[in-house]
Amino acid sequence: MKQKMKALLELPAAVNDREQLEALGVDPDDMDNEMVLVMAMFLNAAQGDTKAFDRVMQILGKDIGHEELALRKRELRLKEKAASEGDNAALAKLDEVLGKIEGGF
Repeated sequence: MKQKMKALLELPAAVNDREQLEALGVDPDDMDNEMVLVMAMFLNAAQGDTKAFDRVMQILGKDIGHEELALRKRELRLKEKAASEGDNAALAKLDEVLGKIEGGF
């Protein structure tokens, strides 16, 4: 099934879709069904669909939730390391820095 989906996505876009893609400035060599899906997601996001917007940001690697999770994991590792080493000064400094980040400086 995965191969069939890939095959469908690689097919050239239909004529009506090609017209929309052309209007957006997409290179004719890039006009396949995968680009049609990307265009649909983009247009939905541009019209205010927040789920589509979130998905676009996720694809671009600009997902705030993902970045926040990565920061929280790093915070936890640093706290665990400082605690295991008995480094109270490092824990205090880490808490100070995190307080500034959460407070918006």
